Amino acid sequence: MGTGFGFFFWMMAAHMAIPDDVGRSSALISAASLIASLAQMGLGYVILRYLRQHPNPSSFIHASMVISGFLAVVLAGGAFMTMDQWFPHLNNDSDRWLIGSIVVILPTSLALSQLVHWVFLAQQRLTFSLLKQGGQAGLALILILCFQPMGGFWAIMLAYTTAVVIVTAVSIGLGLPKVIPQYQRTLSWKHWPQHALVNDAFPNYLADQLQRLPDMLLPLVVVHQAGAQRGAIFFIMWSLGSSISAWASSTADSFLREGMYHPDHLTNLVPRVLMTGFGLTLGLGSILALISPILLPWYGPTYTTNGYPFLLVLLLSNIPWVGTTLLITLLRIQERRVAVLVSLVMSNGFGSIVIMLLLPYGLLAAGWGWFGVQVAVVLGIGSYSYQTRHMHNKRSRSDKALVAEIER
Repeated sequence: MGTGFGFFFWMMAAHMAIPDDVGRSSALISAASLIASLAQMGLGYVILRYLRQHPNPSSFIHASMVISGFLAVVLAGGAFMTMDQWFPHLNNDSDRWLIGSIVVILPTSLALSQLVHWVFLAQQRLTFSLLKQGGQAGLALILILCFQPMGGFWAIMLAYTTAVVIVTAVSIGLGLPKVIPQYQRTLSWKHWPQHALVNDAFPNYLADQLQRLPDMLLPLVVVHQAGAQRGAIFFIMWSLGSSISAWASSTADSFLREGMYHPDHLTNLVPRVLMTGFGLTLGLGSILALISPILLPWYGPTYTTNGYPFLLVLLLSNIPWVGTTLLITLLRIQERRVAVLVSLVMSNGFGSIVIMLLLPYGLLAAGWGWFGVQVAVVLGIGSYSYQTRHMHNKRSRSDKALVAEIER
C-alpha cells in the first residue's frame, strides 16, 4: 500500500515540478534517509531479537528511540552546518532556515518511524506497519496538492516531511499502546540486553548501511555527477523499479522473524520464500513493463524518452536482486555475519561503484552494469548456501551414524 501511494506521489511530483526540482528534492530526501539509517545503529534487530522476552518492553523501546533520535539530531546538525555546500542555489535566509529545519526534522522522524516498524514486526502486528506506511504515503499525496502553489521543490519537500512527522507521531502515540501489553511511558536502562550492541546491533548496522546504499547514495551521486535533470530521471526510474523489488522482497522481514523464532522450519521455509519472491518479481515486473509506455507520459516527455530503456533493465535486474536479498536474509538467520557483509559489499557496494563508473556513458550502460553485478552475486551466494547446507547435512548424517554405532 505504501509503495503504491508512493508511486502516485512521485508521479504527481514529476507532473507538477520541473525535472531540476524533482532531482533536488529526491537528493534531499535521500540524504535524510541516509542520516536516519546511520542513526539506527542496528537497533531494529536488537528490538526484533529481545523485545518479546524483555521484562519492561516499554522502557526498552523508549531507550532505543532516545539513542536513535539523539544520533539523528547530531548527524542532521552536521548536515545543517554544511548546507551551503549542498544547496548553493539558496539565495535568502528564510529559504536557508526552512531547508535547515527539514534537514533536522525529517531524518529524526524517519529514524523513529523505522524503529516503530521494527516494534510492529517483533510483535507480529504487520497490519499496523501497513497502515503506517500507507497512511504516510497517502497523506503525502494529499499534502502535495495542498502545497502546490508554493512551487515544485517546496511542495514536494513540505508534503513529504509533514506526512512523515504526523504519521510517526500517531504511530508512537496511538500505535505502540495497542501493540505493547501494559504499555507505559517510562524510560529505564536497567534491563538493557548485555552485549546486544556488539553481537546484534553493530554487525546488522553495517549490513543495513550496505543494504540501503543504492537507494540513499545513488540519487545524490547522480545529481552531483550528471546534473539535476538526469538525477530526476534516474530517481523516478529507480523508484519505479525498486517498488517492484520492494513488493517482491517484502517477504524478507517475515522470513527473518519466522527464521529467528523457528529455525527448525528453515528447510521448508526457504524454497517457499524464494518461489514467492521470484514469482512476484516476474509477475509484477512484467505488468509494469507492459504499462510503462502508457504510464510514463504522465510524468512528462523527458522521462518517457530517456527513462524507459533504463527502467526495463532495472526490472530485469530485480530478478537476481530479490534472490540475493532473500538469501542474505537466510545468512542473517544463520548468523553468518561475515558472509552477509561480503554479499552486501559485492551486491550493493560494488554494484553502486559500477553504476558510478558507467554513468558517463549513459543511464542504460549503468543499468546493464548493475544487472551484471547482481547476476554474478546471486550465483555466488546461491552456490555458497548450497555448499554450506550440503556440508551441514553430511555432518548431521555422520553424527547420527556415530551415535548409532556407540549405542550398538
